[in-house]
Amino acid sequence: MKNLFLFTFLLTSYFVSFAQTKIVIDRKDGTKDSIAVNAISQFTFSSSDIYQPSLLEVQQILDTTAVKFLQYAETTNGDPWRALMLTANWVQSQPNVQSVFTIDSTYLDIVLKSGLQTDFFFNSVDNNGYSIFRGGGGQHPEQANISFSKLSKNTITNKKVLIYAPAWTEFNLQSTVPKTVTTLTNSGLGLDVTVLKDEECTPAIANTFKDYGLIILDTHGLPDAYMSGTIINVDKKLTTELQYKDAVIQQVGQDFYNSLLNNDFKKVSYTNIPTDIPNWQKRKDLKQIEKIFVTTKYIKTLASMPNSVIFGNMCFSGYSVANPKRNFTYPIKTAFMDKNPISYYCYALNNGRSTAVEDNFAKAMEDSITKRLVKDLDSTGVAHLRPADGKEYFDPYIDKAYHLTLLLKHFGSDDYSYQKCGDTLIDTRDGQKYATVCIGKQNWMAQNLNFNAPSSFTYDNNPANGVIYGRLYDYKTIMQGADSSKTNPSGVRGICPKGWHVPSFAEFETLFETLGDAVGYDIIGGAMKAKVLWKAPNTGATNSSGFTGLPGGSTIMIDDPEGFLNLGIFADFATTTSEDGFWVIWNLVYDSPDIQLTQGLFKNWGVSCRCVKD
Repeated sequence: MKNLFLFTFLLTSYFVSFAQTKIVIDRKDGTKDSIAVNAISQFTFSSSDIYQPSLLEVQQILDTTAVKFLQYAETTNGDPWRALMLTANWVQSQPNVQSVFTIDSTYLDIVLKSGLQTDFFFNSVDNNGYSIFRGGGGQHPEQANISFSKLSKNTITNKKVLIYAPAWTEFNLQSTVPKTVTTLTNSGLGLDVTVLKDEECTPAIANTFKDYGLIILDTHGLPDAYMSGTIINVDKKLTTELQYKDAVIQQVGQDFYNSLLNNDFKKVSYTNIPTDIPNWQKRKDLKQIEKIFVTTKYIKTLASMPNSVIFGNMCFSGYSVANPKRNFTYPIKTAFMDKNPISYYCYALNNGRSTAVEDNFAKAMEDSITKRLVKDLDSTGVAHLRPADGKEYFDPYIDKAYHLTLLLKHFGSDDYSYQKCGDTLIDTRDGQKYATVCIGKQNWMAQNLNFNAPSSFTYDNNPANGVIYGRLYDYKTIMQGADSSKTNPSGVRGICPKGWHVPSFAEFETLFETLGDAVGYDIIGGAMKAKVLWKAPNTGATNSSGFTGLPGGSTIMIDDPEGFLNLGIFADFATTTSEDGFWVIWNLVYDSPDIQLTQGLFKNWGVSCRCVKD
């Protein structure tokens, strides 16, 4: 244990003095305590540039603080809260320290006279080493199983989801996040889910938040920062700023180094301690961890996020009270709300402040909110409320242990929800309604388009056939002046309603791959065909995909007034793709369970059109 107390990382010259100090401790539960100790009152570095911004200085203050915390844990018989208060007093006594503030008797927020900021905290862990605040120790609250409201007047259109989990291992998220991912991907919304774990969660990922419709931040939080997964390991034997600088730049680059000097990022240290184990302070396996936190100063530089819902599933995420005297000039809830997201979910007290959130509660809230948003399709304004009484959830562990009501809060717009595949599409051009269906990550019309565009036809010129089978369109009418496209997505709106587009050859291939994996590649056509309106034998028709392919036939009406063919026999579907002057289309056939390709169709033929949602 003595080795933990060696100041091998300090500069070669220093002066230490001791003074009798009485510390008054404010505990979370409202009680007060005091202790008199011989606290180190002064620590003088020999460097003449001590007040210049120095990452080496940050490293040294973190290292010494960690050691002092363990020393005071010895003198207080393993009381981490009292040890932290004594450590705060010692840190404040250092000549290069501008200020030190405690947060929840657990965190030290340190500002050096150079202007650089850092934090030290102790992290309570259970017997398995998982964090208790954001890994064991509490009770799961009641979770949602009914919904308050269905679709709102506004739709969350961005289907990309990001789960940002730099504490993946520390929070044991492998036990819960896969269930969240299953909820998201099986929702039928066509969501595209990205999960980033541990060191994959670099600070730069924040620049991509704007690209996601739902962002879940599973991490440690502070009133003015959140933890990334980046670790900077520098040899403790380095004694000059130049050596330290070169080592940091070699690991993370000059721009990252500049961001550290600018307080956009800050290096934070914490010690994992099993607080429920007697004499934990005597253990030799205690871990000191250093991570880079992203500050609200950096969040301020991010692009606006008007299409995003953000869930700050971390401690202090609802902090909104600016307190310049305590360095919280730009609290984290304010920082994210200034980015104009659709909604922001977080944990907050009713006074605008926040505190640490117990991990099991946070996991339950993630499960509840995701189910409410993507399964029940609740609006953003109610997805955080308890089904039983419509009130906000509260953390029962924090309420019982510390007599604080930490609420799951919502800020921002309350009238957004995901639109489920299968909901009715209304074409604003003529008011016609179409069924839709999600197949994999694509949202298809489940009926043939019936928009009465010039040069389009109903079979046999009978409007009643248009109601059933849709209209028939030639290549020029389908494309509306756009060039041939082979890409996925095609990028060609063409004849389709706003927000939808004509599929390319490649987009149909994606559809077939999805169905092939589900039902088998030799019966894709059967899975797409409606069970009715086809000529017998309608081989293999199950419509298990919900695509509801109908045999609308085709026409060469432009050249032949009698040229209507194959109603009830063929379903010919347009694409945006042409090859060597000919049109590429896909066919369903009455006597086959397969899907067929026609690559040599003349562009003056008229076929059916199915649109895909953008």
